[in-house]
Amino acid sequence: MRELVICANKGDFSALVSSASYRDFGLRAEFWVSHDANSGIFIRCSDRDRINPGSVYEVNIFDTRPDPGYGTGAIVELAKVSPVPKAGGR
Repeated sequence: MRELVICANKGDFSALVSSASYRDFGLRAEFWVSHDANSGIFIRCSDRDRINPGSVYEVNIFDTRPDPGYGTGAIVELAKVSPVPKAGGR
């Protein structure tokens, strides 16, 4: 396992980022969120200073997203999920 570094961005956003680069990897994450949470796991980030949905893949954790196809479990704007799993309170 490689070193992980917390990188704080603007506002309330923060990210846990590896100091290493990976071609292929497996990721297992456990999380507990409220029903109204809007969060996600960003992967394939090439620039620590530009971690946002426009520059990385976001695996969504957002049960009440207006477009439910990209709700919890989907990769935003890339891979929809159906049925959408619900994460809130679990």
